[in-house]
Amino acid sequence: MRRLAPSSLRLHQLADLVPEMPSQQWTGFVGDVAERGILTPLVLAADGRTVLDGRHRLKAALELGLAQVPTTVADLEGRTEVDYMVRSALHRRHLTDDQRAILASRAAEERGDDRRSAASQTAANSRWHPDASGSPATTTHEPPRSREEVARSFGVATRKVRQAHGLRVVAPELADKVLAGDLKLKEADVLWRRRCQLEAIRALPEPALDERAQILLGDFRQLSKEIEADSVDMILTDPPYTHVALPLWEDLGELAARILRPGGFLVAYTGHMYLDEVMTALSRHLSYWWLCCIPFRGPKPSVHDRQVRTGFRTVLVYVKPPIGERPWFFDVVDGDRAPDKRFHDWGQSVKPARYFVSRFSSPGDLVLDPFCGAGAFPEAAVLEGRRTLGMEVHPAHVEVSRKRVGLALAGAPLQNPSGTDGGGGEGQDEDRTLRAAIYARCSTRDRDQNPQTQLLPLRDYVLAQGWEAGGEYVDLAPAGDLAARSQWRALIDQAARRKVDVILVFRIDRAFRSVLHAAQTLERLQGWGVGLRSYSEPWLDTTSPFGEALFHITAAYAQLERAVLAERVRAGIDRVRREGKPIGRPRVETRPSFRRRWPEVRERLRQGALSKRRAAKELGIGMATLSRLLGAEGAAQAGPGMPEPEVA
Repeated sequence: MRRLAPSSLRLHQLADLVPEMPSQQWTGFVGDVAERGILTPLVLAADGRTVLDGRHRLKAALELGLAQVPTTVADLEGRTEVDYMVRSALHRRHLTDDQRAILASRAAEERGDDRRSAASQTAANSRWHPDASGSPATTTHEPPRSREEVARSFGVATRKVRQAHGLRVVAPELADKVLAGDLKLKEADVLWRRRCQLEAIRALPEPALDERAQILLGDFRQLSKEIEADSVDMILTDPPYTHVALPLWEDLGELAARILRPGGFLVAYTGHMYLDEVMTALSRHLSYWWLCCIPFRGPKPSVHDRQVRTGFRTVLVYVKPPIGERPWFFDVVDGDRAPDKRFHDWGQSVKPARYFVSRFSSPGDLVLDPFCGAGAFPEAAVLEGRRTLGMEVHPAHVEVSRKRVGLALAGAPLQNPSGTDGGGGEGQDEDRTLRAAIYARCSTRDRDQNPQTQLLPLRDYVLAQGWEAGGEYVDLAPAGDLAARSQWRALIDQAARRKVDVILVFRIDRAFRSVLHAAQTLERLQGWGVGLRSYSEPWLDTTSPFGEALFHITAAYAQLERAVLAERVRAGIDRVRREGKPIGRPRVETRPSFRRRWPEVRERLRQGALSKRRAAKELGIGMATLSRLLGAEGAAQAGPGMPEPEVA
């Protein structure tokens, strides 16, 4: 170890690879050096002058005017100077994976691992410049093998390093914020994508809105004063969920009570934290109708104050009395894999909004959104053939809303094909409309087993999920009589031809006769890429491994239940026989109506005034039964030992 003058030392040219110490921490560090001096030697390169590790110690020594500082020469152990510098900083400082990814990208670039041709660089840029719909134009070029080695040395995934490199290429200011700890890498990714999408939509020509749609700039409490009373058919909105925004719910309820027509509905998205206060505010002006939910299909947000991981979005439904037409609707509404955050931090998806518009309003009705944000709800109203009026306080969001609604009016709405928030998730085709086939079965044609009992809720379920109707198949036959279940065979044929994506049944025992039958059918459906869902057992979804396991378990219990029921029936029959009681349907002779009419019909038969076929029809019995009755009476009249009369 040698002691050298700080002024004789110099920093490595890549010393800024590692972020600077925060200002508050730097102040304390300088005070500690002034009090105790520099205890840990500065690590130098082989030239004895270049500092590889100890940038802040050298800076503090120069600031305090120290005469000498302790130094030592680095033992690189076959590593490069850059690797040594970064590893030393990472060992001593608590950096997140995102910060490590930025550092790894910079280190790989300095080593020359990220030098690419102009064509490759263009491909990388296109990965970070999605179009207005949110779809990346192409994928990033495959990184060199050495980047994988750098990622491994920094303790992060290669994917993160590739993502960090793309961010540094197109948005270095956001990459610097990630390195400083002000942003997460995913948040920076979302910000950049949103910036590109907003630029793309702002570049579109100004749409020509007509009387079917208006988007107004301003506070709804002021703008709504111009709206006439009882002139709005439905309010669909998504107010802020924060505590400071609670007074807005009181204003919203008061507005709805004035401008909604009698029987008109208010459908409002809301959070969970202040649900009681929100409902209290609305109930002062409107009548509570129902509570719906939109399940989160992607990551579940956390409410740390209550230590809850929420799985659904709450949707409140209120009505202005007196209540008029009562629409049927499903209270669990399927949404996208994640809310549409392309244009707004609080953006929602169009898909569930369209369902609410379709159920609580009619074509041509006026739908109001006082908090329209980036225009998802007005767009949904236009797509469902309604008139719409939106209000928003931010000019940038009003501009986006007007263009979104204008495109919808022109029949070319913006699409969100990945069903994500634009945050770099896998681009699966989550929004493709599924073709759902409904299957219903009743064992008999009795009035107590009407297939409409199954079909009505199944139709509502398909509509609530936003699926395309793929036909209805109804059988009137026992589960085990596959020969008589022609509609089930036709449905399986359609599934084999890939004409449907999912089969929906009321209960699984409506479709299968045994566990073996269920397992064999499920294997065939999986091979065709067709799912199976049960309305009464919503946990049964064969498109997931867990749902498939539950399907087999429930099918086994269904078969067990049928077997136990059959065993109980047989035991009951045996008991009745032992007691000497008749089994089966009562004999026709015991019916009061038959006993009243039989003497008259019998006499007319003997006189030849009535044919046997006509007599059987009047008595409501079959020809065989009539012949048996006449034969029994003839044998009784002949007496013992005499031959029975022949009955034709």
